[in-house]
Amino acid sequence: YTGAAETEGVYFKRYVPVKLRSDYDKRSGSLHNSHEFKHRSLWANLASVIVVLSVVVTSVYSLIHNMDLFRSPIDLEPDEISKLDYTQHRWQRVTDNKLPDLPSVLAKMNMKGFIVPYNNKSIDSLFNGVNLRQHALKHWRNFAKRNRLYIKHCRWKNLIKCQRLFKDGIILVPPGYWDFELLDFVLTNGANVIAYGPPAQLFSVAKDKAIQWHGLTFEEVLKKESGGLILRGDQLLTLGFDAGLILKASSPFDGFRAISASPQAVSIGNIYDASGENETRLFAKTIGSGRLVWMDFAPDPKDHNPEINVKHLNALNASIFRYLSRQIYTDIAMWPQAKHFAALIEEDTEDQFDNARAVVDLINKKNYPISWYILSNLALKHRQLTQDMSKIGEIACHGDHHGIFTKSSRQDQVIRIARCQRVLTEITGVKPLAFRPPEEEHNDSTIDAIVNNGMTHYIANNTPDRAVPEIQVSLVSRKSLVSIPRMVSDDYEMWHTRNLNYTNTISLIDEEITWMSHIGGLYMYSFHTQFMNSPDNLNAIEHLGDKLKQLDAYFATSKNIADWWHFRTALQRNEGVTEEQFSRFNPILLSVSEEGQLVRTPYRVSKK
Repeated sequence: YTGAAETEGVYFKRYVPVKLRSDYDKRSGSLHNSHEFKHRSLWANLASVIVVLSVVVTSVYSLIHNMDLFRSPIDLEPDEISKLDYTQHRWQRVTDNKLPDLPSVLAKMNMKGFIVPYNNKSIDSLFNGVNLRQHALKHWRNFAKRNRLYIKHCRWKNLIKCQRLFKDGIILVPPGYWDFELLDFVLTNGANVIAYGPPAQLFSVAKDKAIQWHGLTFEEVLKKESGGLILRGDQLLTLGFDAGLILKASSPFDGFRAISASPQAVSIGNIYDASGENETRLFAKTIGSGRLVWMDFAPDPKDHNPEINVKHLNALNASIFRYLSRQIYTDIAMWPQAKHFAALIEEDTEDQFDNARAVVDLINKKNYPISWYILSNLALKHRQLTQDMSKIGEIACHGDHHGIFTKSSRQDQVIRIARCQRVLTEITGVKPLAFRPPEEEHNDSTIDAIVNNGMTHYIANNTPDRAVPEIQVSLVSRKSLVSIPRMVSDDYEMWHTRNLNYTNTISLIDEEITWMSHIGGLYMYSFHTQFMNSPDNLNAIEHLGDKLKQLDAYFATSKNIADWWHFRTALQRNEGVTEEQFSRFNPILLSVSEEGQLVRTPYRVSKK
């Protein structure tokens, strides 16, 4: 039977007699409808199962993902709060441990005054109607009078004769005509020379020319408003000084600038951040058997604003004369293994906490050192992520919530930090030893609360007077803290205030890293989870980490930075240290030799 196309393919067809075909077609249709019904029911049941499974899987995932919301809260018990330490402290900065003393240096050296060369060209040299020479001599007369030093004037042509007459004198060259050929001769033959300000020849040559002399380049420029100077660490004249120490000493002279590849100090603006005009303010070089110092700041406190730090100014003067007197002096290199500078990156893990997952993945891939400053109220909702963070970096407190600490009472600040510590310790098994207050806002009560909770370091100072950490000691308990500064832009300034794109972000990062590595200080970059939902921002962090790993930097967590600073200070103050610390940090001793060269040797402890 080949009829009844509607039955074709439904079942096996066979021959049916003609008189039975009508009955056969009825039964065939019934069977066909029954088969279609079963087929549709099967698909409907399968769809229902899929929907149910999807709901179950989604619910289970949501339950697992939000399981922290259903866990027991972690908090301080009333008896724990009653046992907290609420001591009120008085703090003292422990800085400037190795600064040279000006009277002591002058007493040790065979130097009683200055020989000042001149000729008629010097006397007549003016800049914008100002006699720079007379302006400069006033500064040095003040300094000489204060320190009981003589000043003898001598014509350039008689300079060698004057040297023989005044063997205890240093040649002082103020602005005016400079006889470079004669200066080179006396330097090569052992003279000590202090050059101050610009040579008059600079203002008489063609405008597109500059004067170059022993690594210094003098250029005629219209200066911007002068700020201060900032010292480079671990240099001939800066041993004993903290890298990045800022002195509010403006340039006494307009109309020029000096630049060099190896300055002792450079210019810095009135806003103390990682920027400058690459202007040299202090320079030193050994030439033959002689020594040259060039400087662009007045030596006497009388010629500065009252805000000048007289102790630092006198110490810098002492360092200049110490170098010229050929005294041997030493200090411990600023960073472990005498690295050029140090660096740390830290994340404020707060709003949009989940964004930290991408950073965790990046750190796992790249193995950067990182410090996580975490809000404990949000860590409670993301316990597994917090645990993952603790496995690859330093866990530290950012607070129990993002409320400003200065708005909390003295007692509440202690409790808030203790609560953050308690939560993070229970989640990660590691007790946080560092604190960074929300929005960097803090007061004396905050510092008290940090040390009262047994912490060792904190990050809060964004207006420092130096580019390295400092130690603060309680005069009440003798406990100490390391304060870690920030002198570079953070992500908020880059991506919120200035709205920089990726290209401009990495350009600024590169510029500030280069500047800080030149200074020899600490590059500390801070970023927040709120900005980590952007691939460009995450890529910028990767660029930053890769660059720091390529440079000669001590790239470490804030704990390691603080531990090193405690250790280095203890060495400077001849306090007890351990063999474990020596093997961990490998400190280097820097010395300026009698030949005027910077020498590096491993630091050795003398055994008694």
